Amino acid sequence: MNVVIINGSSRKNGATAKILKEISNVLNTYSNMNIQFIHLSDIKMEFCNGCYSCYKTGTCFIQDDVEQIIELISKADGTIIGTPTYESNISGQLKVLADRGHFVFEQLLHQQYALTVTTSENYGGGAASRILNNLMTYSGATLSASIKKKILFNENPLDAVTKKKLEKEVRRFYLDIEKRKIHPFQWVKQKIIFEMGIKQFVYKKAAKYTGIFDGVFKHWENKQINFKHIE
Repeated sequence: MNVVIINGSSRKNGATAKILKEISNVLNTYSNMNIQFIHLSDIKMEFCNGCYSCYKTGTCFIQDDVEQIIELISKADGTIIGTPTYESNISGQLKVLADRGHFVFEQLLHQQYALTVTTSENYGGGAASRILNNLMTYSGATLSASIKKKILFNENPLDAVTKKKLEKEVRRFYLDIEKRKIHPFQWVKQKIIFEMGIKQFVYKKAAKYTGIFDGVFKHWENKQINFKHIE
């Protein structure tokens, strides 16, 4: 079982990182686990410049570490992403990865399972969590669990209650992957969003601008997503 864990915080030993490391420790108690733990602070990432070339070719032309990270994510059975809350939103580093990472249109997380972690000190953690959860589900993943932790700066996030909750949510995530569990409400919601929203938008643009979404269609084909070819 391949799982990618992404720490969206710039701090490698902050609250978000500590929770993600504990999740990794719990996952490692299960058999046949292959975990890739990534600190975005270690990753070289340039800003997206909105050129649309990735939609045309399937890859970004910028030479940095993003495509390598996306390749790891695309081969995973499950993806776990954690972020601190900044201005009621996800971290800047994580937003850059989302902008660059072929997530939504290309359905990067198609048939994967996801777990999210959001930490906050004050108001806004719920909003950041919703943004991160939407990124995962709009990208094709089934959301197994979402963990929100409100905590003071430099306080230990791993109290006994939190550890127990992590064990429960990680087990749910693991069993979802193992059993390929279908969550009916999420399945219907994703179908509506993708079939009536994302796919129709792509078709409309592709019909107007020849070749503009050829890279997106390539991703869909690789993921065995049914679609009509636009000439």
